[in-house]
Amino acid sequence: MIAYRDTRTDAILMTTIERTTFACPDCQTIVTAVPRGKVVSDEDEDAAEPVTSLTYFTKKRRRCACCNAPLWSVVKSEARERSYPHTPFAAWSQVVGKEVPHAHRITPDGTAGPTCPASFSPYDYFYRKYRGCAALAIIDESHNGRGEATDIAHAHHQMLLGSQCHLLASGTHTGGELRHLFHYLFRYHPAFWLRLGLGWNDVDAAVQRFGVVQEHITEREGDARKGSGAVDRTTSVIEVPGMSATLLPHILAETVFIGVLDVGAYMPKLVEIPVLVSMDDPALRERVQHAKDALSSAQNVLEISRDTDDAECIDAATAELQAAEAEAQQIQQWVSARDLAGHYHRMTNHLDELAQERNNAARLAKGSIPRWWSVLPMVEPAFTVYQKLRGPWGDILGEECILDAPLLADDYVYPLERTVQEIVAPRTWATSPRAAVCRAERRARHVRTLRPRVGRASALVLAAHGP
Repeated sequence: MIAYRDTRTDAILMTTIERTTFACPDCQTIVTAVPRGKVVSDEDEDAAEPVTSLTYFTKKRRRCACCNAPLWSVVKSEARERSYPHTPFAAWSQVVGKEVPHAHRITPDGTAGPTCPASFSPYDYFYRKYRGCAALAIIDESHNGRGEATDIAHAHHQMLLGSQCHLLASGTHTGGELRHLFHYLFRYHPAFWLRLGLGWNDVDAAVQRFGVVQEHITEREGDARKGSGAVDRTTSVIEVPGMSATLLPHILAETVFIGVLDVGAYMPKLVEIPVLVSMDDPALRERVQHAKDALSSAQNVLEISRDTDDAECIDAATAELQAAEAEAQQIQQWVSARDLAGHYHRMTNHLDELAQERNNAARLAKGSIPRWWSVLPMVEPAFTVYQKLRGPWGDILGEECILDAPLLADDYVYPLERTVQEIVAPRTWATSPRAAVCRAERRARHVRTLRPRVGRASALVLAAHGP
């Protein structure tokens, strides 16, 4: 409560300001912390302030600085609330004690049969209904089924048993430890371990024979025998990544290695020729320079006319200068709407300045937005970057737009498009029966590289080709 005494009337004016604080439920100490954005020096001992927002406790698990009691037991975090949402009592009370209707299977005679399950595994259905119908089952990323009794491993096992042949494809069949590889290979090829005298439950024996184990010996002097020199020894054996070389020939006999070069063995040789394309457009610079030269020439003509004291010449030169200035301004506006390099540099400089001020949104955007925008500077919607405005305790107050990328003119061929057309046109369009269609479409400005309208051009090309 804040009060103020009016000196003229001697009346007391009061106002009430409510301020919420939080206390530890165990020791009743007021929870204090340093607000967001507050600069704290080493000499500032009273930088902590009472926490006034519940958001401070929901973003991260906190503990009391006095008694170390947990402060997260009342309110769930946002991530946990999304995973395990709270059910209101009104909704809970409506379904408690009521029977949930179940669908029943219809028997051939038209009566209701057993209850249908709420859900079922498609792999179990395949194994029970279509066992042996699949000639080959290929399981990609099969290393996910290395577990002994996981749901994924069981689903993989049903696919292997239900098909005539099977293939496991993965880049990491083994994770290092033999224990994980044992059941994985047993499901794939049971004879692999059976011929070595090992069954499904002999994983420990397999680790002892072909795995790598470490023995840790711990020595500790008992309390009752201190000073006697006698110690108690404890030995523990654990498995570590690795396997015996004697197992490798058996594994290699069941393995086929396919590399990137093997996949492209029958494809033509790939030749990559990098082409550097500058954003600086000489055509735009030439337009601007031409306008400057015309303006400079008009100014020189006006100065010469003033020396002659001829009114008609001065008026004509003045009109020519005004026309040159208007044309230069119009050309400058036209070039500004197509200046890719200028807008790119202004955008990157703006993001760099915000990143130096520790703006996280700018730090993330500077590595992606300029690259994407430079390829598609004319496509709507424009690239925008927003950052969330937060209060001192993490409350979201709103959003602020820190970057709104400009939309350049769509009626201009930019340097990247021009380079692509120069490379592709001599090789395909000039020798293709579809060249006339492509040239006509290009003249109409409908064939534009990296544009959404490329679908229309493709339709015309395919129609002329007649596939």
